[in-house]
Amino acid sequence: MVSRAVEEAGISTVTLTIIPEVTKKNGVPRIVHSPYSFGSPCGRPGDVEGQLHVIREALKFLQEANTPGELLTLSRR
Repeated sequence: MVSRAVEEAGISTVTLTIIPEVTKKNGVPRIVHSPYSFGSPCGRPGDVEGQLHVIREALKFLQEANTPGELLTLSRR
């Protein structure tokens, strides 16, 4: 996975997914579970505020997560 290589270079990552069970098996360090669908994991098309919410929460989680494989599940707005 790309995220592992990036992490090995000293850069923290967070993976946004709609299927956390599969993503977790890949061993990524931080996972944000999006409640949206394939093709629109950041939110509905045209919903800028909702998309910004997902991105902000993912970045906040990137700073706060302490345990490898930690999962944050977002809810729809």
